[in-house]
Order: sequence, then C-alpha cells, then structure tokens
Amino acid sequence: MTKHQLVTHDGELLEAPLASYLETLGATQWSSKYQVVAIMGPQSSGKSTLMNHVFGTDFQMMDESRGRSQTTKGVWLAKSPKDNAYGPTLVMDLEGTDGRERGEDDTKFEKQSSLFAMATADTLLVNIWCHDIGRENASGKPLLKTIFQVILKIFNPKKTTLLFVIRDKTSKTPMDALVRDMRTDLQSIWRSVTKPSKFERRSFDDFFTLEFTSLPHYEYAHDQFIEEGNALYGRFADPNRRDTLCPVADGSNVPANGLVVSLRETWNAVVGDKDLDLPAHKVMVATVRCEEIAGAKLATMCEGRELASLTSSVAPDGAVAAPGLGLKLAAHAIIALRGYDDEAQYFDESVRVAKRDELRTRLVHALKPIAQTHLKHVGEKLVRRLRNAMAASKDSFAFVSAGATKEAREEWANAVADAVPDDDSLLLPGQTLGDAGGVDSEGDQSDLDTWRAVADRVTDDFEKLLAACVADERKTRVGDATRACERTMERAVGSQVTGLIEDPPEDLWERLDAVLATSARRHCKALHDALKGFEPGADESTAAAAAMATRVREVVEAKTRDAAEKAVELMKTAFARVFSKDSRGLPRTWKATDDVAAANRRAQREAVRVLGLLAVSRLGKDSGGTPGSKRTEHDAETQARRQDAINAALSTFVQEPDIDDDLPNPDEDVTKPPRPELPTEWVGEDENAVMLTPQECRSAWRKFEADTAYAVSQALAAREAAARGGAPAAPAWMIAALLITGFDEAMWLLRNPITLLFLVATGLFLRAMYNNMDVETAMRMGVVPGLMFLATKVVPTAMAILKKLWEEGAMMHGIQPVGSGTGSGAAGPAAGANANAAGGDASIAAGGEKERVFAPSVSGEGVRVREKGE
Repeated sequence: MTKHQLVTHDGELLEAPLASYLETLGATQWSSKYQVVAIMGPQSSGKSTLMNHVFGTDFQMMDESRGRSQTTKGVWLAKSPKDNAYGPTLVMDLEGTDGRERGEDDTKFEKQSSLFAMATADTLLVNIWCHDIGRENASGKPLLKTIFQVILKIFNPKKTTLLFVIRDKTSKTPMDALVRDMRTDLQSIWRSVTKPSKFERRSFDDFFTLEFTSLPHYEYAHDQFIEEGNALYGRFADPNRRDTLCPVADGSNVPANGLVVSLRETWNAVVGDKDLDLPAHKVMVATVRCEEIAGAKLATMCEGRELASLTSSVAPDGAVAAPGLGLKLAAHAIIALRGYDDEAQYFDESVRVAKRDELRTRLVHALKPIAQTHLKHVGEKLVRRLRNAMAASKDSFAFVSAGATKEAREEWANAVADAVPDDDSLLLPGQTLGDAGGVDSEGDQSDLDTWRAVADRVTDDFEKLLAACVADERKTRVGDATRACERTMERAVGSQVTGLIEDPPEDLWERLDAVLATSARRHCKALHDALKGFEPGADESTAAAAAMATRVREVVEAKTRDAAEKAVELMKTAFARVFSKDSRGLPRTWKATDDVAAANRRAQREAVRVLGLLAVSRLGKDSGGTPGSKRTEHDAETQARRQDAINAALSTFVQEPDIDDDLPNPDEDVTKPPRPELPTEWVGEDENAVMLTPQECRSAWRKFEADTAYAVSQALAAREAAARGGAPAAPAWMIAALLITGFDEAMWLLRNPITLLFLVATGLFLRAMYNNMDVETAMRMGVVPGLMFLATKVVPTAMAILKKLWEEGAMMHGIQPVGSGTGSGAAGPAAGANANAAGGDASIAAGGEKERVFAPSVSGEGVRVREKGE
C-alpha cells in the first residue's frame, strides 16, 4: 500500500485503516526517529506534483487535459520510499484551499486541515505562486492569520518549520526581495493575531522557523524543476547539512506506536473549535445574493443577441472596421451594472460595492476579447502596410521606416480611442479606479481589470509588433547586403589566393599578408557603403567591419588549408613544371646525353620547396588580432629561421648523389656525414598554425614519389630510345637465319592449306586475346601478380571474342542475333562491352586512338584507358 487516506472529504478521520497502514509500514520499530512533512496551498497549484517529485510518493496528480478541477480530496498520508539518513519520512498531502468544488463560503475544512497539518507536522510546506506574493487572499494571508490564532488557543505548539515554496519563480524579481516581502507580511499577521495572555510577549520566531525556497515552472523548465526538487529532498534526508530541514532529534516526537492516538486527538480538537466556523449570517447572505445577481447580469449580457452581433462584426470573417466600438461596449456594461445596482441596493453596502467592482472587472474580462480582436486586425493591417512600404521603397531604409512607423502609430492611436471604453463611465459617482481596486499601490493596472490596462497592453503589443517588423526587415536587408558583399569578397580573395598558391613564390606568405590587408580594407569599405542607408550605430559598424575582416581572414585561411590538403597535387604541378618542361616552358624532349636523375632531383627540390611553404601557416597577426598586419623585423627573422629549419628537414626527402661517386680514388675510406632525421613536430610553431605535421609531410612525399615514378620511368625509357637511335630490335643476320632455317616448315604449310588456315586463325585469335588482355602492361606488376591478374581474364575475354565473331557472322548472312536490338543503343551495355573486347585487337593493330594500360597506383586503381601517346 503506497498511500492512505487519513481524513475523508467529509471530515472523518479513518482511525482503524490508519492503524493498519502504519503497521504495514512497520512503524512500531521507528520509535521517535521519524519526521512528518505536510503541504498546504491553493487547489490545483501542484502540491501533489511537488511532493511526488521531492519525496518519491505517488499521490494522485491533476489531469490537465480534463480541465482544472479538484484532485486531492481530504487528507492523504504516504511514506517516502527514498533513503533518508534521519529516519522514515511521513508525507501528508492536504486538499487544496480556495477550490470551486467546496465553493467560496465553505472554508471550514480548509481551515481545519491546515490547522491539523501545522499542529502535527515537523515541517509544513506552504505552496504559493510567485505572482500571488503581495496579494491579500491569493497568498493565503487570511487563512494563515486564522490558524496562527487558533493554534495558540487550543494547543501548546511545538516549534514548527514553515517552508514557503515559491512556484514558477522568474528571474525578474530577486529572491531576496520576495523573502523580505513575505517576512514583512508574516510579522504583520503575527502582530494582528489575538494571543492568549501566556503568549502575549512571545515573538513569531519562538514558535516558527521560517525557510524559503523557489522552484521553476514545472512544464517550461521541467528538467530544472526535477533537479531542484531532488536537491530540496537532500535537506530533508541529511541531518548534518547546515541548511537541513530535519527536526532536532531531542525525543520530543510522539513515539510511532502512539501516532494513531495523537493524530486522532489532534483532529478532534481541531474539529471542535468554533473559531473556524463560517462568517456572520448577514454578510454571508449578502455575499451569496450579490454574487448571484452579478452572475445573472453578466450571463444576460453575454447571451444577448446584440453582443453576439457586435462580436461577429469584428470576427476575422466579418467587417474589420467597427466605428464607435468603444461606445457600444460601454453601453452593454452600463446596462448590466445598472441592473445590478437596482437589485442589490438593499444588501450590505460593503459587500454590495465589492461585488459590483468584481462585476465591473468581470464585464471587462467578458468584453475585452471583442476590443482586442478588433485591434488585433487593425494592428495586423497596419503592420502589413508598414512591411509593404519598407519592401517597396528603394530609398534609405532608415528614412522610409521612420516615416511609415510614425503614420502607423497615429492610425493606431485613433483606433484605440475609438475601440476602448472609458473606465470612468462604469464607476459609481465619486468613485475612482484606485477606490475600486483597479489600480495597485504603484499606479499600475492589475491583470487587465480595467479598460485602461487593456488599452495599454494592446498598445504595448502593437509597439512590439512594429519594432519586430522593422527589426526583421532591417535584419533581412542588412543580411542580404552583407552576404552580397561577402560573396563578392570570396570570389575576389579566393582567386587571388589560389593564383598565388598554384605557383608559390619564395615570399608566398608575405604576399598573402598583403592580399589579406588590402582585401580587408577594400571590402570593409564596400560593406560600410552598402550599410550606410540603414544608419548603423558606431558599435554596429565596428562589429560589421570586424566581422568582414574576420571573414576575409577565414577565406584566406580556408584556401591555404585547402591547398595543404591538396599538397600532393601542387607538388606534382611544381615537379612537372621543372621536370617535364625546358627553359622555354615547352615540353621537354629527352636526348641521349640528358641527365634524367639530375633533372629529377631539381624537380624534387622544387616540390620540397612547395611542401615546406604549405607545412605551416604564416599569416601575420598583431596584438589586436587585425589580419594582414605588417610583420616586424624581428618577427620576419624569426619566421625565416623557422622556415629554413622546415626546409632543411624536408630536404632529406631528396636522394642526393653519394659523395663517393666524385672521388678520384673510390677505394679511399671517407665517412659520409649523417643525414638529419625528420623531427616529430615543428619546433617553435603554433599548433593552430601547423597545416601539415612532419608525419603528414612524409606521407605526402611518399604518395608524390609513387605518382611521379611513372613520369621518371618514361623519361628514362625515352632517353634509352634516343640512345638506340630507333634501330630495329633484331639484327639483320638473325632475320636471314630465320628465313633459311624455316624454309622447310613454310613449304609444308603451303602443301597443307587446312593446317595453315587453322594456324592463321589460331594466331589471330591468340593475338586478339593478347591485345585485349594487355599482357605487357599486366606483367609490369611482376611475374606472379601479372599471371594471377591475367588468369582472371582468360575465359571472359575468349567468350567475348567468340560471341563477337558469331554476331558478325550472323549479321553477314542476314540473321538477327538472339537478344540483340535493331539500333546501336539496343544492344545494351553487355553488347558494347563484348564489341570492345572483340574489336580490341583490330583497334590496336590499326593504330587506334586509345590503348589499355595497367598503371597501379597508391590508391589501388588498376587498368584504365588512356589516349595513345599519353
């Protein structure tokens, strides 16, 4: 059993079930080491929700989807299942006060249950909404006054902790200010309480310990509510904390085996006290009758045809324009108030006037949606007009928006004056809004209870709409102008940086700094000119210029880092510029006397230079972070030393000729100087500036070497071919010997034409297989890999050639091959592949424009088709 109803809705304490429930909990073993925590507060204010999340109980919570109604009826008791260093915790959940189910007059039970909780609990939580603090009735001040007075009369109270839990606390009002106001109210209540003679000189702090805490909104800040609820439980669970809420374990608690009797006697004493009865009969009757009359007049007005017609005239599907709306609304309210005055004139004056003020407030609440709807349409129309005026005009945005806004405000003021009634027409003669309770102590209208407050609220909302409309349009236009400037900047700066990086000079970073500084100044000025019509403030202009300068730097940095990621391609370009072209920039023709190795080293040194420039970003910065600032002489020397160190480390990638090759006596023992090792990091460089680490440079160099190895091998082959001078591979004597020794075999073949024809066909088929399989290129991989690669192509290539021969033979005899289409595109991809396979020999033999080559690379790519001569 998780919870137990201690007191029913009718006020009966269930003694026997309570004893059984405590026995089930094992209360007989608790002795006096337990605590009782109760909570009181308005109905539907989240008391059960609070207790469930703080103490882990399962009290029934309100289902908001069914409306706001009474959930907890009577008084319920449960034991917290959470661990507690102090001892077991009994949690008492009370029926909410000010509930509509019991009505305005039946306040006896809420007083009894609140007094009962204060008399029995060690800690009483008072649940109060943040916005109710400072109010008379909503904050529960009359109820607290009653129970303070009665508890001193019928009990010899122990010191109780009152924990005020401020719900839905916002950040606008400081917690210290709320606590100060609540302490002041409590002290005022205590001074007004009539005390027994033995307690006349006792202070509030002699009987109560005041504690205050706050919780955020349960729905809008749910996670924070749960977190702070769990933190609040820690104050009940740890008696050693400085802010603990555990009671002092002095043995004053009733032993748990006597708890049933204690609760029963306390409830009987509370129920028997007459000070908790209803107010005087005359006031009660006047209250009931005036409320009934006011309700009837309000209902009559709301159900009248005239009001329905007026409502439809300002509905979205009706006429937006409703001239004289304020006078019509005031007429309906005056009729209702005069009817109330006629029928309630004989009742108690204070009650009658108070209920009239309530009726006037209710009339405002009933009629204000009509005025608000009308003014909403007017505001939307004016905002649309303002937006269209700003969008259509090509003049200065600030000038256009100021003029259109002024015109909209003038029209709005006229509309409000026409649609909102005058509060003075609804008051009694000689009465003011302050007397009627429509204005708080600081002169502000409270909760839209007056037409003045309604007008101020809708005007504030309209001003927010105007400001938001102008701000949104300005933000959009400023954003468009800024993005246009940024796109122009990105194209200009990107092309400049790319041009420098593709053929990097020795002073690459100095030139990039110059580009950065020049571009920042030029494009910041362009942005300033583009935003001039929006009249930006000094701070906004400075921020926009700083953002543009930062964006320029980001573009330059992005381009340089992109170049670093493509370092291999840039190295290959630099290599080709030196290796594959002569001094005139023309493609190099290799001669027999050319030193390919020396040319390769020169090209590799150029590639190393490019790699060194891309290893570390050396864009300048000053103390303020302005991009493109000039370097000082000291900084330039430091950067030069660091760059030289990087170039020296990367130069180890180039294999220089051995020193022994230049010695006159090769047998002489000369020790070679050790080659410097590549460091693990660039010493002295900022980590954020490093674009390529030494390890990444090594990886890039390996890929570069793999990609350029083919070009070097082609150069070596070209030099060897030039050295041979184009002579045939076989000498003349060998050709003559082959003709003489093969004469007999040739004559035998001529005498056996079938065998000759078979051998010729077999030779052509094998030649076609040889060319389509590209044996020479595959064997460059090595013997074993080449044979494995060719073995996978034998059967598919043979089948493709035979199928092509069969198709050509069938077409020569006018037979349509099975599965073939009539058009060139109908044969499908397979036919195209077979045709390529079968016709490969003829294409290559005839000197076709394409040839199949096997060019393995680091990326693992295999056979590709290239143009002849590539």
